[in-house]
Amino acid sequence: MPIGVASHVMVEFTSTPSGAAIFDGEAQIGTMPTKLLLPPEKASVLRFKLAGHQDQEKTLDYSRLADTSEQRVNVRLAPVRAAPPSRPTKPSKPSGGNAPGIGVLE
Repeated sequence: MPIGVASHVMVEFTSTPSGAAIFDGEAQIGTMPTKLLLPPEKASVLRFKLAGHQDQEKTLDYSRLADTSEQRVNVRLAPVRAAPPSRPTKPSKPSGGNAPGIGVLE
């Protein structure tokens, strides 16, 4: 290991709103707020999930970090926008064949 490179970096994770799960691949590694030790020698691609909110992904790369003090990551998760309710369609009025532009083909 090169001189001056920490073996791990302490990262404090917070989310707005709080309570988001932190995933590394398919494995859940924590729930925010929390502090985790991450290896600085490789980039970590983390996904943040909270029910009713859009997932967010961040790549954290501390390989060139000169300051080995605690790092902070704050994730803002946007609420999932529900699809607007569909408008009920008005029933078409039965035409007696008298409506203009409508003809009966036999």
